[in-house]
Amino acid sequence: MHATTELSVAEQAALRGQCTVFLAGHGPLSAAGLLGSIPPDTALDRYGDGGVVAELEAEVADLLGMPAAAFLPSGTMAQQSVLRVHADRRQRQTVVFHPMCHLHQHEGQAFQRLHGLTGILGGGIGVV
Repeated sequence: MHATTELSVAEQAALRGQCTVFLAGHGPLSAAGLLGSIPPDTALDRYGDGGVVAELEAEVADLLGMPAAAFLPSGTMAQQSVLRVHADRRQRQTVVFHPMCHLHQHEGQAFQRLHGLTGILGGGIGVV
């Protein structure tokens, strides 16, 4: 088969089925397999009251030499948090971002509705 030939979905699945070694996070996963990999003595997280999330935050803070760290379960949550902190530190209500930015394309102007910020699209395209 030539290197530029596209494989059908069935051919791709057949090739994946032959794989025996995977990079971390790749390869066949199932919810049962992921849950089964959690050690039985793992402390549960209770919305910021200890547990594995608090352990992760403490480990990351230590690795970075910082007094604390926060785990945010989604990039959307992280982006909104960073916008808020940045705007507050700069004492400004305006943020500039690329027109293809996730904040503009997929979040329904949440930066405006949640934080009262004004978005300006970079490159002179306009105000959001």
